[in-house]
Amino acid sequence: TSNTEALIAKGIVNYAHKVEDEEFEFPEEILMLGHNEYFSGRISLDITENNSYSLQTDRVFSKNVITLDNAVGTVRVRNRRIGDKICIRGINRSLKKMLIDKKIPREYRHIIPIIFDDQGILYIPFIGIADRAYPSDQTKNYTVISTLETINKERWSNAYEE
Repeated sequence: TSNTEALIAKGIVNYAHKVEDEEFEFPEEILMLGHNEYFSGRISLDITENNSYSLQTDRVFSKNVITLDNAVGTVRVRNRRIGDKICIRGINRSLKKMLIDKKIPREYRHIIPIIFDDQGILYIPFIGIADRAYPSDQTKNYTVISTLETINKERWSNAYEE
């Protein structure tokens, strides 16, 4: 079988070398307050206890507020794995299907950071917040800014126009 695929968008054919997802598994790392860089600097996560943050508008980023009050064990970060699921608004869905539904470009799906604990996924930038990490007035909330440092912003934006 061939390891090359043709991607057709707006009448233009682009050929891409297919790489198996397993080649893009990065090691799990502990999530800390403050500035964190993961996956060889390909993404950064900024975690703050309040709403003070700065954004680089020339980068692809996502900003959400989550709670870690219900986290079990150590909160860590990794990239996606085969079979990942997240429960959002009471519905348990496959991460693969959600990435497709959100039109996240295929070549960038492997570097979306997954924030998780011992019980499963808590938050996925560009996708959503798990029910047990959804903030309320009674929880200590954290602002999470995820910046994809090495992403072609034009390619990312064009995915939503297709």
